[in-house]
Amino acid sequence: MAAGGARIRGVPAVNAPPLVPIQPDGDTGVNDTASNEHLVELTDLSVQFELGHRTVDAVRGVSLTMKPGEVLGVVGESGSGKTVTALSLIGLLPPNGSLRSGSVRFQGQTLDQKRLAEIRGDRIGMVFQNPLSSFNPVLRVGAQIAEVLQLHRGMGRKQAIEEAGLLLVRVGISEPQKRLMSYPHEFSGGMLQRAMIAMAIACQPALLIADEPTTSLDVTVQAQVLELFAGLRADFGMGLLLITHNLAVVANVADRVVVMYAGRVVEHGPVREVLGSPTHPYTAGLLQAVPKLGNADPLQAIPGQPPSLTGRVNGCAYRTRCPLAGPECEADPPLRLVLADREAACWNADAAMLRKFRGARE
Repeated sequence: MAAGGARIRGVPAVNAPPLVPIQPDGDTGVNDTASNEHLVELTDLSVQFELGHRTVDAVRGVSLTMKPGEVLGVVGESGSGKTVTALSLIGLLPPNGSLRSGSVRFQGQTLDQKRLAEIRGDRIGMVFQNPLSSFNPVLRVGAQIAEVLQLHRGMGRKQAIEEAGLLLVRVGISEPQKRLMSYPHEFSGGMLQRAMIAMAIACQPALLIADEPTTSLDVTVQAQVLELFAGLRADFGMGLLLITHNLAVVANVADRVVVMYAGRVVEHGPVREVLGSPTHPYTAGLLQAVPKLGNADPLQAIPGQPPSLTGRVNGCAYRTRCPLAGPECEADPPLRLVLADREAACWNADAAMLRKFRGARE
């Protein structure tokens, strides 16, 4: 609140009571009482991009599921298909991208582009990687957050602005009256990230997608943002799809993790098990490239480069970088169950492989 409790003209005073869950106005077209089995189901998702005379297979046959209230981490190198998968889920592929195959189900309903547009920003919220690019630079932040509530909840301007102030308080932004009237460039990076989260959760979505939400933040602010996500999950029971290259972030907040490489899922399972005992050489390589506190040994980088996706990828896409590659890797490995709740796309994904891999890296 402004100094001395003064009210800024045109902006209601803002207190900070807990947010009351918003009840959707009318039929959203999505089955909110659907089976608790799956909040999200992506099945055999494949996405291509046209770049001049070239075609890029950015995502190749990705399938994944999420349960209500679950945190699913998606990790991998840049270009592995993480962000494209998320954009496909909410129907925001760029003009040169196209969904070549697969289906998207949300809360028990298969969604086409029309339905995705209707629930995007309502039942599904998105936190983009660059917060500054997510706001219109010539509009006040409060008006932009309020617009979401006016569009999806039919609120009047005054009520929407009041709710926007409560949202700013909820995400830890002080002086909400002042900040409602501020422009995006007047926010710090961490504060703008919080404002973007406020806009994404305005309608208390069942699913929040966060694309590299901590990349440009210092360690302290990173921890605050992750704590905020945990609080929102507890308050609203929302699922969180967390896209990141930071394995430490995934280890701290995720229930399960999906590892992607060259547009495909190569490993999937409970986060503690996957990061504690990986069954795919790529996952193991990622972990060995992470700096460890108190360990002065040189980092073990993964050799080579990911394959070009402008042509057909034959066999295992990781085989040119893998110390375990053999003749069997000339054939494309399916994503298969290798343990009770673990999947990996590797012909050698078993305990013997792990011992052999560790020996090859030492």
